[in-house]
Amino acid sequence: MEKNDVFYKRVLEYRNSEHNPYGQLLGFHIVDIQKGYGRVEIDLKNDIMNSLGFAHGGVLFSLADSASGAAAASRGTKNVTLSGNLNFVHQGRGFRKLIAEARSVHEGKTISVYNTTIHNENGELIAEGSYTYYDLHIPLFDQDL
Repeated sequence: MEKNDVFYKRVLEYRNSEHNPYGQLLGFHIVDIQKGYGRVEIDLKNDIMNSLGFAHGGVLFSLADSASGAAAASRGTKNVTLSGNLNFVHQGRGFRKLIAEARSVHEGKTISVYNTTIHNENGELIAEGSYTYYDLHIPLFDQDL
């Protein structure tokens, strides 16, 4: 079945719901899902900063993983992370928002790979990496739109 805007909107709503409790805990907001693409944002708050006043590296890793997971969910199936790699290239402070974007570089029958970047609201690169997912071949929904 060919995916359409209604389908991707449904995936986005699913990923922003109680089906994603960790993302809700951290304050992630998935703002866009398209074929092989995911975009997730978070507003920086004191409770996700480390003792030096930087966005915690674990939050950055989770944000990139969530963007990649959103891109993987665009397949319409449940996926799990096989591996992730994130390189921190700029300090995570002095701005109000982080934006992670993931783009597919490979989508096989079971394995998919996504390049992921994190920028601040000014477009400055904060981190970049690569995430690999395993497709469980379990539909996200009981029936597709």
